[in-house]
Amino acid sequence: ELAIYVKEKQEVRKWQDYSFKFVVAADKPFCKCKINLKKIVKGDEHPELVDTDFDVSLRTLRDEEIEEWKATLDHHHHYTHVVLGTVKTGRLICKDRAPYLVRYGDHHHHDDEEQKDGDDHHHHHGFFFLDVQGCKRPDEE
Repeated sequence: ELAIYVKEKQEVRKWQDYSFKFVVAADKPFCKCKINLKKIVKGDEHPELVDTDFDVSLRTLRDEEIEEWKATLDHHHHYTHVVLGTVKTGRLICKDRAPYLVRYGDHHHHDDEEQKDGDDHHHHHGFFFLDVQGCKRPDEE
């Protein structure tokens, strides 16, 4: 089971040039080519995932870096493969104020088979909200 760590609420100023990190971790090898970042937008029926124009760079951590990172976690995990993502947003504008999803492959967290694990769904599933300060609420634009 792959875990994705990202700060769930990121508060930034409008026009700020922002950068943040996320981590994708697993106990077996995975292809970092399948990691992607999507913006969640209102669709006709249900939310849709669209590409962002953010710059995302990915780096596989070495063993000693993995150990250092695991030391910061609140539980003991057996992660052996960890990729660090760095996102540079460029200057943020109001339309960037939205929920986002860091995901692996095209797997979406509302898939039925995940419902049965019963744990907190949003935890380590890559969801986060980019709150661009100085913008009206989306429904006022």
